[in-house]
Amino acid sequence: MPSERGLKPRPVKGRDTRRTRNCRLSLDPTDGNYVTMRVGRQPAEALVDSGASCSTMSKSCAQQLKLNIIPYWGPPERVRSANGTRIHTLGTVKIELYLQGGVRIDHEVWVAEELNPNFILGMNFLLDNQVKLNFATKPPTITLFDDLVDIPLRPRCDMNNGAFLHHTAVLPPYSEAYLTVNTPNNFNNSSVLLEDARRVDAISVAGALAFCKNNRTICKVLNLNPYVVTLKKGLKLAKVLDFGKIASIQKCESDGMDNIPLESKICRQDLDKFHKEYGFKINPSLDEEKRYQALQLLYRYKHVFARSLCEIKECKGPPLELELYSQQKSFKRQFRLNEADKEEVNRQITEMEQIGVIEPSSSAYYNSPIFLVNKKDKS
Repeated sequence: MPSERGLKPRPVKGRDTRRTRNCRLSLDPTDGNYVTMRVGRQPAEALVDSGASCSTMSKSCAQQLKLNIIPYWGPPERVRSANGTRIHTLGTVKIELYLQGGVRIDHEVWVAEELNPNFILGMNFLLDNQVKLNFATKPPTITLFDDLVDIPLRPRCDMNNGAFLHHTAVLPPYSEAYLTVNTPNNFNNSSVLLEDARRVDAISVAGALAFCKNNRTICKVLNLNPYVVTLKKGLKLAKVLDFGKIASIQKCESDGMDNIPLESKICRQDLDKFHKEYGFKINPSLDEEKRYQALQLLYRYKHVFARSLCEIKECKGPPLELELYSQQKSFKRQFRLNEADKEEVNRQITEMEQIGVIEPSSSAYYNSPIFLVNKKDKS
């Protein structure tokens, strides 16, 4: 039956760490029993509880997630908590859970009039998805589908220990920003540790020490995506932890990396040749010394510059998944091309197929017509 008690992982020797410049902070992992996800398009947080026979959420949680409660046709289910308290159930909801890594799970959840915590994933979820609990890792994790998916468990993050965005922010592609966040009253005028709340898949939040004053502090976020990300006011960005959650502070020994110069010194003849081959446009107002410094930096990362399709590197991440709003097919006839354009289209398609940029499709349900646009040099 649904339990008000969460799993309490045993203390382990290894601990999750966050590095600063001169010290390592070890976090207490014993309260990591929550998993973050999306229910439909809404972010959510649930307690993973093997002591609960079925998954349950509160009525207020279902309303917040904009779920349609299906009432019982017969008498309501008799449910009791771990301490024997009767829990009044209203019905069920059928939800789509989206977990880390793009995993989608259809799940049926009971709805209770009141429940604390307000969302519990019980044994029916664990059994149906072959979930294994592993508290020997740092942080604790759950694995699904015969160890194919590994998801970290995290401490609970709510109004009592959450950092919420003070104002709406727009992050350009591949950028970092320092944003003002609102913090709870009990952390005022004290140093705290900010930890990623993992409520937003599109960004990363840096773990860092911060000082809270007037219910605010600063949080560093990273947008590592090639598109703009908008963060709305009130969004939960991080957990606020006091120093009671830090098990130890240890000095980090230098690994010698700080003594390695940023640029490998390349002779100016090679840099001039490299500049001519790649055709970079460098500001002519730079003096000679700064010009060669810029070329040194460009040369160091020359592997990221592609002068042709053959030099484009393959992305090392998981394949992009497109969520379709409907199953409606989209097929349009190809525009009529002249003979010169046909030859150019066939040449480019053949080239991209040979180097692996595109591959043949076995489906004719989706397509987009091709048309050619000349470049400024008429190519």
